[in-house]
Amino acid sequence: MTIPQHILTQVINLIEARIGLSASTLSRVGLQDIITQMMDDNAISYLQTLRTHDDYHPSWQRLIHALTIGETYFLRDKTHFRILRETILPRLIFERRQQDNLCLNIWCLGASTGEEPYSVAITLREMIPDITNWEINLYATDVNAHALAIARTGHYRDWSFRQTPEEFRQRYFTQNEDLWQVDPEIQAMVTFQQMNALNGIPASAIDILFARHVLMYFSPANTKKVESNIYRALVNGGWLLMGQAESLHSHQQLWQVHPFSGTPIYQKLDPSDNLPEPISYPTREIVNPFTAENTQENDGYQQAMDAMHHDLPDTAEQHALAVLTDYPDHAKTHILLGAILANRQHYDDALKRIETALSISGLSADAHYIKGLILLEQDQEEDAIQSFHAAIYCERNHALAGLILGNIYAQRKDTARATRNWRNALRAVEGKSNSQYISDISDMTVARLRGMISKQQSLLDISQNPTS
Repeated sequence: MTIPQHILTQVINLIEARIGLSASTLSRVGLQDIITQMMDDNAISYLQTLRTHDDYHPSWQRLIHALTIGETYFLRDKTHFRILRETILPRLIFERRQQDNLCLNIWCLGASTGEEPYSVAITLREMIPDITNWEINLYATDVNAHALAIARTGHYRDWSFRQTPEEFRQRYFTQNEDLWQVDPEIQAMVTFQQMNALNGIPASAIDILFARHVLMYFSPANTKKVESNIYRALVNGGWLLMGQAESLHSHQQLWQVHPFSGTPIYQKLDPSDNLPEPISYPTREIVNPFTAENTQENDGYQQAMDAMHHDLPDTAEQHALAVLTDYPDHAKTHILLGAILANRQHYDDALKRIETALSISGLSADAHYIKGLILLEQDQEEDAIQSFHAAIYCERNHALAGLILGNIYAQRKDTARATRNWRNALRAVEGKSNSQYISDISDMTVARLRGMISKQQSLLDISQNPTS
């Protein structure tokens, strides 16, 4: 079923108005496919349901769950947690003891399934020996009710601990078959709340606010609204931690920026005071890895990619490692190394490369795709499907992700989804010559992709019509 364009446009406008996701973000999601799966053969009726109910309604929540990606794990972004331990918390704890005001207010915006706020709670527990004497208000909010339901259970699979020391898991979690239960005392420290940051804040006088990989999904107008709410929530001198690739867009004069290893940490200024002295952090210049000016860097990456395309993985690896020696934040090179390591079945090392790339550039379609391949090899098909969908979220017609998703759905006898994903993969290479490579991270040509999809489609047709 095809949704009329004018209905789809109204749904997109409604989503942007209600939950803030920008039209450009939604264009990467494959919104038409998502809506087709959710509505009951009546696009107008579905649109009316969305119009007449708030975002707590089941129809809204199913849509929100499909549109938002909960890419998270414990102690994600170790740089931020190091800054928290070494600089922000020691200063705050000292000041509050001096003031005889043993209280901290922290907000995790976009908390998803809870790994981040529980990581913060554990950090607080380790930093404050007399924490039982303190009033700790740790708010964790998200628009996705399904994700918050998981967070409230405190149950996690091994995948949520993929970048954490084993001691961390053994100390603060109890194993129950294939799940790990967070310590009840840690669990009790976090207050989960379904809330849209467009519409309000959970509390005022927030000391530390995590808003990592959140603002990038909003439209410019809605970004301004959320930034205003963030500023309103923070106490004067409060701290804002965002994703490494993110920055504030409005009222920058109201913030003091403290750079640490290329990670900007924002501190809210008191308009009545003079600027605080910048914290002395060791810093280094951050270079945009994709600009034409960085010719040495781009040449090295090009050499690695050419070797990859000519099935010379050892040579590709040598060039890639040389690039990262001088440009450690070159996300595409980390992805290329991840692909090489995954092909060798060195999955743990490959994942480390992919997670590094995602910490630099969270919207890298190729990184999500490689992660999906690794998960498939580890018999985690559902998680793999989520990663492939994340790749398509980042790049609407990602040929490799479309190919693999089509194959998975074909094995499940889900003809409609298989055909749709193969069609999207072919759409991605329209107008390209058969000899062109379809990706930096693969030696697959356009001709080979078309041939593979044609063969898979024929096999699917035969399985459905064995006597024809």
